[in-house]
Amino acid sequence: QRSFESRYRQLLGHIGAALKQPIFDGDDWIVSIIFKWCKFLARRFRLSHVRRLGTFTAFCLCAPLVAAMSGQRKPMGKLEDQLQRRELELERKQNKNKSKTKTKKKSSQSQSPSPSKTKNSKSEKLSSLEKNIDEFSTRIANLQSHVTFVFMQIAVFKASDTHELIRCMVLQHLVKWINTDASVDSFLNQKHWQYLLYGLQDRQSPKVRCTALECLMDLFDFEQKFHGSKASSKKTSPKRNTKKKKAGGKHAEEEAIVAEREQDKLDETRKRILEPLWDRMSTTVNELLRDRDETVVKKCIEFVNILLRGDVLGPDDGDCILNYVFDENDDIRTMAAQFIYYDTFDNQAVLKSQASSIDAVRIKHEAKLKDDVVELIQLIKDRVISLNWKVKRLLHAERTRIQKQLQQQKDEEAADEEEDGVPPSQQQPPPQATVNAMKSSALYRNYVQVSDYIVQSMGDQLGVLREWSVLCTMLIDADHAEQRRQERSVTQQSRSSSGEAAAGDDGDAQMIEDMSVKQDIDEEGQTILCYLLLSCVRRATDCLSQHVRNVKSVRGRQKLSTSKQEKQDALDRLKQQIVPFLARLLDIYQADVFKLYPLVQIIPLIPADAFNGVAQKEHLLRIGDSLKTIFLRHDTPLVRQPQPAAENDGDSAEDEEEEEEQQPDKSQM
Repeated sequence: QRSFESRYRQLLGHIGAALKQPIFDGDDWIVSIIFKWCKFLARRFRLSHVRRLGTFTAFCLCAPLVAAMSGQRKPMGKLEDQLQRRELELERKQNKNKSKTKTKKKSSQSQSPSPSKTKNSKSEKLSSLEKNIDEFSTRIANLQSHVTFVFMQIAVFKASDTHELIRCMVLQHLVKWINTDASVDSFLNQKHWQYLLYGLQDRQSPKVRCTALECLMDLFDFEQKFHGSKASSKKTSPKRNTKKKKAGGKHAEEEAIVAEREQDKLDETRKRILEPLWDRMSTTVNELLRDRDETVVKKCIEFVNILLRGDVLGPDDGDCILNYVFDENDDIRTMAAQFIYYDTFDNQAVLKSQASSIDAVRIKHEAKLKDDVVELIQLIKDRVISLNWKVKRLLHAERTRIQKQLQQQKDEEAADEEEDGVPPSQQQPPPQATVNAMKSSALYRNYVQVSDYIVQSMGDQLGVLREWSVLCTMLIDADHAEQRRQERSVTQQSRSSSGEAAAGDDGDAQMIEDMSVKQDIDEEGQTILCYLLLSCVRRATDCLSQHVRNVKSVRGRQKLSTSKQEKQDALDRLKQQIVPFLARLLDIYQADVFKLYPLVQIIPLIPADAFNGVAQKEHLLRIGDSLKTIFLRHDTPLVRQPQPAAENDGDSAEDEEEEEEQQPDKSQM
């Protein structure tokens, strides 16, 4: 079917291209008859196939006419600019001649050629330009009449057709026309793109909503820079500054100066026209982010991501996308991870987070990795807080429902007993089974699950999730930094009470303190970083897919080989670096149960060959000593000691009875 449609489209395209010259000359009666027949087929038949045939024929014939309109506007624009320059030159010369004195005018008239000849030559040039412009405008007007007929008599009516494929066809061809002839006088106006908003509001078919979102992607990303396979071969890459290299370091890039990229933005004309469109449809798009159809949600996130990278998205738009990294659909998780990356971790996002007066920012590779870790911790913290608020609201609603149900039962029983003359009995409250079930089902909303889903979704984009030295070093330094921060706070309180510090010195210390606090990781952040490290180790050892739902395998030979190579490199670095860092971390956090829980789980995930060698022997002994200390220090489960054999049978029977009585108590413990 697609091959037939493509061939039919090519045939009608050749027919429309052949009819361009008769339309330029005004001999367009053939095109008018064809479009009237298309209108008859599209609007007068009940069979959907006939309506599709008429609509598709009209749109395919109209496509070369729209392209011809765009081709005629370009030379006409050049001629209009040339005419404007000529008129300005003529006005300047006339003003100069008026400023001269009468005597100089007489002398110049005796030496220069006659003014009638110069006026005639200038008027001939201007008249020739005006004649050419009128010819182009006449051609455009002839083409515009047929295109307007197709739009007003066919597209407007078929936008509300009962068949979903016809409605999708209208939206697709309308965006093609807008991108082909992107002129304010032609299609780039509210009269035409408002039908895309109607497609977003279509509640009958999710296919129409998906098509409207795809068309909006093409409209806001007409150069195919951020999506699609039709990317232009001539890509303008920004000029890169010279980058320093580390002496013997792993990363070739030490620092880079990042400036705002103009090629990612829309041109001023299109942005000025499309910004009111986005202001009008932003509410509808935010509602589609919660659509029942998963494909619509995926396309909507992709469209919002394009708006973000094109610098069109508002500050409050797309906030609910941050929670979609925990969705059961892997495609939705992937698109949400891309949105989070370009919103938080990309170099352009770092530049936008700075002050508006800064034109460029210098980013060092190591500092960028540490900043990504801090952003990840804050992201996990925000997600846990938002999910806890949702669970709290659900629990509150469930408790309210149970209380209302209990009160209703009491009122009914009281009314029945009053009729019988019996005093009301004390009603025992029903078991809180529902609330307890909700609490137990909400337990998976913890640091483990949140970090697992984030690492699985963003592991391919964030390189810091494979840098074990950065993760472990920040976790080790965070403990010392937290201790130093507490010591500084105590010192500042004592200084403020004694009044020894000077006013100027306080200002400098406050500024330095603010900068250090932004880079430090608090107590909760250290716990989150431990769980994040556990998730990264799970991903490197191919154990993360067991903890995340519906993980899809990578398709494509090149992508699969690249993914395997990255995982193997991360696993090799893990074997070399994790054992020394893990020994130090277990020594530091021996007394903290919350941080020990994820750290101890890392030990069985490490491959056995990572402990081979003389260099790892010392660290292995330290890990064993730490585990022994941890086991003896913290509470262990109750172990039942074997009892000696009973001397008498009666004593043994009594002991068995006592054990049966004590067994429930031990199980409760």
